[in-house]
Amino acid sequence: MACLKSSPLWGHVVTLKLESNMRAHLHEDPLSENFVKDILLLGNDEVLEDGNEDVDISNICTIASTIQSLQDQVFPGLEVHSGDLDWLCQRAILAPKDVAVSTINKRLLLCLPGDVTAYKSVDTIPKSG
Repeated sequence: MACLKSSPLWGHVVTLKLESNMRAHLHEDPLSENFVKDILLLGNDEVLEDGNEDVDISNICTIASTIQSLQDQVFPGLEVHSGDLDWLCQRAILAPKDVAVSTINKRLLLCLPGDVTAYKSVDTIPKSG
């Protein structure tokens, strides 16, 4: 395995530090200030490790042992709040792989009222009559 540090290019590498989260500034949300600070610490490798040399991110995000518990923690009462766009916009589940996102989305859709409609294409408009 090649090592970047042994490359002759390594002497020309400049290490940059993340100083500002521009997306957070765009929303001007005072409630996200602590989250922004924590993300900056994580990005700059300044977050403490746990005893297993893993990064402890428990104060940055919600950690759940099952998909159902994650759904319950992030979207409590989804059936009741499904029509409240402000409530929905305050929640997000991030996943590293598309297959996990697809699984979670399918579970969440089952909780919403009404029938699920799958659109196969948006390239054409059906002609009436």
